[in-house]
Amino acid sequence: MKKTLALVLFSLLCLNFSIDAQTKKLIIEINSIQSKEVVNLKYNSKNQLIYIEEKGPIIFREFTLKYDKNGKLAECLINRDRGEAINNSRFMYDNNEYITEEVKSSGKQLRKITEYNKIYTDNSDRLSKTTFEDGNLWEMFSYDNHNNLVKYSVHSISGKEDIVVDYSFDTKKSIFSSIEGLPLWFWTLHMNNMKWCSDFLGHNNAIEATTLDSRFGTDSKDITYEYDADNYPIKQYYDGVLAKEFKYKAI
Repeated sequence: MKKTLALVLFSLLCLNFSIDAQTKKLIIEINSIQSKEVVNLKYNSKNQLIYIEEKGPIIFREFTLKYDKNGKLAECLINRDRGEAINNSRFMYDNNEYITEEVKSSGKQLRKITEYNKIYTDNSDRLSKTTFEDGNLWEMFSYDNHNNLVKYSVHSISGKEDIVVDYSFDTKKSIFSSIEGLPLWFWTLHMNNMKWCSDFLGHNNAIEATTLDSRFGTDSKDITYEYDADNYPIKQYYDGVLAKEFKYKAI
């Protein structure tokens, strides 16, 4: 009887450990040590990202995201310096070749204007390319089977490949991996606008980035992490120097 009870207790303990080991978490804070920028993220009851606040010595931006009744990203409003510059993007999914982005700009520093951009995606909803206004290729994006961005290339107006960045990834959870409903193309579209997201463009975390620049040559960056018990990064290092710290909430 005692042996049976012990086995039951051991099984329950293992089950609880297994459940705890699979805890899902949402990223709520990114602290960039070198730039002294802090990013706070908020979510709705569906674990959809609805608000980003980016604060630093020379920057203050707010991102407000809205979704349609089907859970698709419908709008993204970017407010810089409390109304100095406002860009309100509305996304339309009525074309099989691309997503139409309607951008209305306003604010103290901007005249009111409406522009339209084409967001080209592949069959997995990942950003595949961007183009100049004349339709010529500007940026190209390649991914692995885990949706990680493994190659990013930038072309000049003449068509020459000016910059190529190759990424390698770990097998741990990306800081964004538990966010619900956010399209895969979102972070990649904003990677040059929000530098703090550029190492997490997929299901995993970048551990090496090698940049080949036609003007400045080759540069390689070694990226390492400290992880919590659930395999989420809590600290990030560039070439051994602390770069970012991350905080989460369990869901």
